[in-house]
Amino acid sequence: MSDVADGSGRVHRPRYGSRVLDHPMPLLSLLALLGLIAFVFVRLGAFDLTATVAPPDGRSEEVVNTFAGVDHPFHATRAVTLLESLREGRIPRWIGHHQGGYPAEFYPLGGAWIEVLIWSLLLSSLPILAVHKIAVIAIFLLPLLGFLLLARSDHLPLVVAVTAGAAHVSMPGGSFEGGAYSGGYRELVSWGLFTNVSAAVVVVLTMALLIRYVRKGGAWFGALAASGAALGLATNPRSGIALLATGIATAMVLGMDRRGRGRAPVARRLCIVAGIAALLAAPLLVSLVRYNHLYHFVRYSGYRDIGDYVSASISSVTLPVLVLGLVGAVWAYSAPDRLAARVTALTWLV
Repeated sequence: MSDVADGSGRVHRPRYGSRVLDHPMPLLSLLALLGLIAFVFVRLGAFDLTATVAPPDGRSEEVVNTFAGVDHPFHATRAVTLLESLREGRIPRWIGHHQGGYPAEFYPLGGAWIEVLIWSLLLSSLPILAVHKIAVIAIFLLPLLGFLLLARSDHLPLVVAVTAGAAHVSMPGGSFEGGAYSGGYRELVSWGLFTNVSAAVVVVLTMALLIRYVRKGGAWFGALAASGAALGLATNPRSGIALLATGIATAMVLGMDRRGRGRAPVARRLCIVAGIAALLAAPLLVSLVRYNHLYHFVRYSGYRDIGDYVSASISSVTLPVLVLGLVGAVWAYSAPDRLAARVTALTWLV
């Protein structure tokens, strides 16, 4: 698209992406993105939610065709429990159907809330077990939204986000060798670790929203960032470590940006988001602190040394993607306007 001159002689240069259909590359990238999403939905069976089974007595019966391996029944049952409690007009305080039962804050119900929210958005047209399958697929695809927000923050073309999304959905995830969870498709879909992955995905979205709010303001972005941080904590309290790393990286990168508004506005906006998130997650956090003496967490995984960590990383994302990530971290610091990329790289290091 060419520059346009008005009557005063000034030249107006249309912003990139102002009209997607006028740009062949963004249009192709958009089509590729939609095609990728459609492929994942079909491949994982989002439109195949029922199946017919034939018991020995010869009668056929229609059942929900959902993910049902490893931990999936556990999480689907938690969603059913939450939905039934809400129908009775109460919030569950005790989950009594797994390993003798446990208080709700011991294993928070953030993931179950996500499933109930999707069930509500679908106007209760599907059973909650079918919604569990849709929720898993949605969580698997949700990082693409984070990639779009991060790319837009640095004014990068749409193809960057599409490429990152393609790499994400292509990663199978490593094995459980050494007891370390390796992420990717295997952790979420094959093993059903819905809570772990949901919290991680929420943190990615929160980071993108936080960068946008701290850089340019906007009450909606601040509110969404705070809500995302609270949801991450309510899904898996250990996500607080990742949220803290994100906050530190954001403060360091944006606080030292000479073209920004200075460190005071950065600190103020970070405190606003952290304060609102803490208030939203207060019922969970206060319970965890108050009854901490009653909990005993068993550490069942870890890394023996840096070599073990690198080996697990390669197993999870493959060596080419890990190398590209390192190259991207270096690239982020090669130009002054790639602040979102810098925050992402520094968060990874922190």
